[in-house]
Amino acid sequence: MSEPTPIQTHTTPAPAPGPWVTAPVLVSIDGVSALATVRLAALVPWLMQTRRLPFVAAVRALHEALAGLEGLSLYVAQKSGLARVVGASDAFGLDAPVQGLRIISRGIDMPSVPTQGRALSVPAQARAFPDGVTPGLSAALYLIREGWGSGRHDESILERDDAYGPCLLMPCDQAAALWGVVALAAMAPEPLTLDAIKNGAGKNKRGEWLPEAKAVMQSEINKRQKLGERAPIESVAKAIGKTRQAVTGALARQPKRVKANAARGTFSYK
Repeated sequence: MSEPTPIQTHTTPAPAPGPWVTAPVLVSIDGVSALATVRLAALVPWLMQTRRLPFVAAVRALHEALAGLEGLSLYVAQKSGLARVVGASDAFGLDAPVQGLRIISRGIDMPSVPTQGRALSVPAQARAFPDGVTPGLSAALYLIREGWGSGRHDESILERDDAYGPCLLMPCDQAAALWGVVALAAMAPEPLTLDAIKNGAGKNKRGEWLPEAKAVMQSEINKRQKLGERAPIESVAKAIGKTRQAVTGALARQPKRVKANAARGTFSYK
């Protein structure tokens, strides 16, 4: 007798995360739990594109959606790679001291600059929180509405560490509840290629090369070098419409260091 055919057992694999899900970060509450998050600063340009909104209107739309979401959770990405939940001590720059003033003898407050009249220096004063705003989520929402969306800044404010653009996160499941998985999938950038770089991709608002663009160029140089090309750098430079010097300079240039006090909140709401 032939042996019976073994019964095949199948397990359903866990669904792959959508392209809109960022790499999970560890929540520092326990240092173990993984959480898929999306940057709030990434949602703004997506709202601008999909809703055809100008920058300030997109920021205000983001604020309105977050403020109306029951059980909203926001997180702050830290340099350690962990993310912590926004807590009751997070002021987001609202507690930054006001610069000292010089009181002129006429009794008029003036900026602290040299004057011909007699002046007395006044120590920096702690800034009072706006009415109805408290540390924590309230301050974060105020930052979005009155900081990012004040009308005094353009999209570059979202890249400033002192404006908390690069570090404010929200859980992907809450973002999906607001805008839908399909909508968030539209946020996933196309893979960066040499052709895309040639057509203008790969730089930030300040015209600096993004790390992703440098990685693509370096990877392509390494690949062509292994294939035996005599001048792989020149070859890649030609493919993106740049000179050899431009490519080597981009790969050698180190990113600008962020000032130590940037993470502490030097962003001005004025």
